[in-house]
Amino acid sequence: MTENERVIRKLYQITSKHQNGFSEQVRELLSMGCERFGLEIGILSNIVDSRYRIVHQVSPDDVPLADEAEFNLPETYCAETIAAGKPVCFEHVANSKMCTHPAYAAFALESYIGIPIRVEGEVYGTLNFSSP
Repeated sequence: MTENERVIRKLYQITSKHQNGFSEQVRELLSMGCERFGLEIGILSNIVDSRYRIVHQVSPDDVPLADEAEFNLPETYCAETIAAGKPVCFEHVANSKMCTHPAYAAFALESYIGIPIRVEGEVYGTLNFSSP
């Protein structure tokens, strides 16, 4: 079985487990994304005005993140994702124009992949993966 086939099978298994509830499905999808991208943190966020709120997250125990935590959007890499309106990726932030970004100074996240999430045509938030 190829890696892509394995991922598709896992997606099907996760999305078929309705009995565990939406929150658990999202957490499993975030975990799968972390594994697939080789990154430690997975987040589904909600953005209202200039506030970034973590709706669901998976992260190592030593990373101080929690569901419902809020941040100022401009202080997150997700601000760049929303501004771009498309997927954004930073492989080595220290070696990029993003090295002066407030999120790098605050969280030292070296790698980031994010995509805007839209609901009924409006930006809801982001789906993102990152790692120090």
